[in-house]
Amino acid sequence: MLVWSAAIAAAGFDVSIFNGLWRLAGTLGGRILLCLVVVCALFHTVDGLRRLVLDGARDVARCDLAARLAAVFLTAALGVPASLVILWPALGGQR
Repeated sequence: MLVWSAAIAAAGFDVSIFNGLWRLAGTLGGRILLCLVVVCALFHTVDGLRRLVLDGARDVARCDLAARLAAVFLTAALGVPASLVILWPALGGQR
């Protein structure tokens, strides 16, 4: 997010700065950082939905541990494929 924000800000100043930031985002390190952001956003979303459901239905609160495990599972189930899609070009998957 920081790289994207800086790139948008740099676009108004100098095109070479903008291009340099996008080159940086295309490296393996930049892609790993993007994977971390995606996984964190997924977990934040899924865990927030879990909290909404548990707060809305008090009788379901006894299933909190199962809901936490489901949140972690969904994060992994969605985060791993998303990370592979992001990392694939940097790992030589693009031909």
